[in-house]
Amino acid sequence: MATGELPSSPEVSSGSYHHTATSNVVSEMSSSCITGHKLNGSNYLQWSSSVRLFIQGKGCYAHLTGEVISPPATDSSARVWEIEDSMVMSWLITSMTPEIGENFLLYETAHEI
Repeated sequence: MATGELPSSPEVSSGSYHHTATSNVVSEMSSSCITGHKLNGSNYLQWSSSVRLFIQGKGCYAHLTGEVISPPATDSSARVWEIEDSMVMSWLITSMTPEIGENFLLYETAHEI
């Protein structure tokens, strides 16, 4: 990605999912620490604001709101959607204390979390 370019982001159209990226999605989205506020049971407002800002900055907020849904497995964008949703799920769970995060490991989408 050239300096000054913004990463590509999903386009939302009537609940369907169309990703505009043609390069490696994961390289643009990986991060091990998304916020200094780990959800601990008493800091939801600070945590949720920090997480929302981070995920919006990565162009993936629609995964949280449910504005985008998983395309059919036969759709060419299904794999990209799955990768992005898994990344958002990972960001959410790792931004929680282990006691809280382990409760969300079996959820299937970021929107469910």
